[in-house]
Amino acid sequence: MFGRSVISKVLIFVMILGVIFSTGIFAEVYNAADEVTISGYGHVETYSNVNSEYIKRLVFRLGTMGKGKRIEGLSLKLTNPPANMILVYRGHVQGHGDMPKAGSQNVWKDPKDGSLWLKSNGYIGTKGESKRIEGIQLRLIDTRTNSDYKGYKIEYQVHMAQYGWGIDNRSNALKLTGNPKANVDKWQSNGGFAGTAGESRRIEAINVRIISNNTSGEEVYDGIKFSGSGHVESYGNLNGEYIVEGVTTRLGTMGKGKRIEGLSLKLTNPPANMILVYRGHVQGHGDMPKAGSQNVWKDPKDGSLWLKSNGYIGTKGESKRIEGIQLRLIDTRTNSDYKGYKIEYQVHMAQYGWGIDNRSNALKLTGNPKRNVDKWKSNGAFAGTAGESRRIEAINIRIVKDGQAPKPVDPKPIDPKPTDPAEEDKKAVQLVINLIDTLPEVEEVQEIDDSLKKQVQVVRIAYDRLTLDQQKRVNNVYKLTALEDRIKSGSNGYYCVRYSINRDKVNAVNNIQMLMDRGFKNAFALYIPENDWYWMIVDKFETKQDADRCLQNFRNAGLDGVIDNREFKVSDEIRPEPTAPDSPSNKFVDIVNLLPEPSTIAQIRADDKKRVEEARGIYDNMSGDERTSIPSNLIDKFLAVENKIQSLKTPIIGTTKATILQAQTWAIKKGAHFRYIDIAPTYWYYYGQTGINPEILYSQAAKETNFGRYTGSVRPYMNNWAGIKTANSTGDKTEDHESFETPEDGVRAHFNHMGIYCGVDPIGTPHPRWYITKTAGWAGTIKYIEDLGGKWAPNIDYGISIMRDYTNSIYNTQPLSEEDFEKVQLVIKGICELADKGDLSIEDKANVQSVRMALENLDPNLKTMLDYYNRVLQEIERKVNQI
Repeated sequence: MFGRSVISKVLIFVMILGVIFSTGIFAEVYNAADEVTISGYGHVETYSNVNSEYIKRLVFRLGTMGKGKRIEGLSLKLTNPPANMILVYRGHVQGHGDMPKAGSQNVWKDPKDGSLWLKSNGYIGTKGESKRIEGIQLRLIDTRTNSDYKGYKIEYQVHMAQYGWGIDNRSNALKLTGNPKANVDKWQSNGGFAGTAGESRRIEAINVRIISNNTSGEEVYDGIKFSGSGHVESYGNLNGEYIVEGVTTRLGTMGKGKRIEGLSLKLTNPPANMILVYRGHVQGHGDMPKAGSQNVWKDPKDGSLWLKSNGYIGTKGESKRIEGIQLRLIDTRTNSDYKGYKIEYQVHMAQYGWGIDNRSNALKLTGNPKRNVDKWKSNGAFAGTAGESRRIEAINIRIVKDGQAPKPVDPKPIDPKPTDPAEEDKKAVQLVINLIDTLPEVEEVQEIDDSLKKQVQVVRIAYDRLTLDQQKRVNNVYKLTALEDRIKSGSNGYYCVRYSINRDKVNAVNNIQMLMDRGFKNAFALYIPENDWYWMIVDKFETKQDADRCLQNFRNAGLDGVIDNREFKVSDEIRPEPTAPDSPSNKFVDIVNLLPEPSTIAQIRADDKKRVEEARGIYDNMSGDERTSIPSNLIDKFLAVENKIQSLKTPIIGTTKATILQAQTWAIKKGAHFRYIDIAPTYWYYYGQTGINPEILYSQAAKETNFGRYTGSVRPYMNNWAGIKTANSTGDKTEDHESFETPEDGVRAHFNHMGIYCGVDPIGTPHPRWYITKTAGWAGTIKYIEDLGGKWAPNIDYGISIMRDYTNSIYNTQPLSEEDFEKVQLVIKGICELADKGDLSIEDKANVQSVRMALENLDPNLKTMLDYYNRVLQEIERKVNQI
């Protein structure tokens, strides 16, 4: 029997950011009117001039974070300096070395060593050359003594690509903590060099502070960024959105009556040793996580289990509501609540509105569930209800630092709309909507009895009494019709472990035969008429627990899939036509006869590799008598082909045979997007960290992103170079793929994910999908790129094609000189930026003409190499000329 659970309506869930200083957004802006302060601007890649802002008292930041953008130049000045104090600075710039140079204007010359320094308001760096600043030096000079100003100290730290905050290639977040996103209290001062030289490493942001004998340095903290997603009824995964800028985020929906069915939360830039943990009270499951769950924290005081960041709490495909939540910030050093911070949250409950429980909520406190009430739970207390079958539709979350007053979510109540003149008409429609809401979800129906039939019949009568116009306004009638169809059909709903989907029935059935050959004897195909797909199903089950076990076994076999809930009849199942069983020895002989002669094999073909692996499996499972029945010349042929294919495989871990410039030249010849060309050095950087071959992964990124053009489901802003899925993906849509903060972070995730396959430990904190893939039975055993097929992607040719169609052509590419590369790189960057704009305006015409001039000024051979980009530019010119 089913319960009369009021059907859930949406997941809305709100997240809050305590102190957020992510790229371009800075909190606690301070106006130091009466103290020595520093200001200025940076010329930043893509953004041009970006002014500095104070992020703390006496501390200012210049540049961006989380965008992967280089600072190309900067100009600084002092406000309120003491008498005779001037600011001087220098920079180490790509292609130029130390600047300023001899002959520059507005310089100060150090009498001790003759070094040149730019004075206040001077510009150091380049514009229009796409050159990065790699290092900086700053000093405060007393013009009376021509030496460092006594009683003051200027301190600075830089945010370096891959390294994060720090001062050089040793003292930085990555080297000191293993996490480039961590904050480290390392500062250079009074002319010391901050940055790198000879590593081709850009500076992305700079923190500067001036300290007198009467002040102490302020800690610079980038703020905790709180984010996540909720799985919402009818909507699937929804990411959170800010409702109070920089402080509070909401995830989910309001006014839709949709339940939150699951959620995943995470922190960015937490203080050292801080982790987020959370739990939920879920319909039909009670408190989650359960014993045996992964990625959990156990409270040493009461033994309660809490999910850590990025874990998923709740359900998918079960139509189960979340009814309550608890959140905490934990200090991993003490295994208790983190001191100095508080995490606060409130929930939007069905009928009650915003609040924290069945007493403190908008309905009970004000009589109006649409009003906002300032009621918050904090630090692990339960928010929501239990035993009332009441869904949570939205969540607000905020992290508050001690001594910091939280910003109000909305001080003004949201009053109901004025009464509609046709009040009776609206009441009639709402009555039917409420009646339908009392019906169970079709997925919850375990048994069709007379009580259910009568209930559905009563609701149908009420709906049919409405006028046609009124019926159009019943926004949940789909539930009524779904239940009526369920009652009429008498069909059964199953939890299906789905392997993949295919448009072609023959291909789908062939895949089912492959699954059956690999031991999944219950596999079948299922036609889905609403979108004209064939599902390839491993097995079907009455309970989700049985489906979960099957999915884990499937993954242990080196395959992957998802669980879907579907109603169908047994007669709908499609299976291959049965054939008479053949003896193992005959199968082996048939396969070997299809193999080519060993001497003719020059490269690995997917069909040959698949046949050899199939023959090996058959041969290893034969009895001694069966083996003796096979002609020895066929066994010799099989072994020779197997050895030849093995000798042609490419190790994933191994010494690189290509240079960065060689790979970038190859990418240019392929018409790659600038972002793909520009990211190449990062692949060689992580090769140095992991030993994983960089040109192989760089080639794989070309295959996955179409050379950085991102023409598939993954979009450029996601910085996902390898098609990595989210932890809870259910298909191949955009939202099923992971997003990364920067392009470099996406490369790190690429190496970490490949490390699962070949047995290399991750760099920094892995992405959520890493933890799932790591549980596969084959994890750590895939040593060759050609063996990725069937595991990284279903196509057996996947890994083979990376070498055949991409990497081998890198090895055959003659690299450009550094001088020529910089010339063409500048042209390609200009063309790609114009192409990415989409809607061009007349203001872009000057930029188009400038890029055209730069292209035409290239050497003829270089211009020929850029033929693809020239065609793109011609199309841009055509569009601009039509404006």
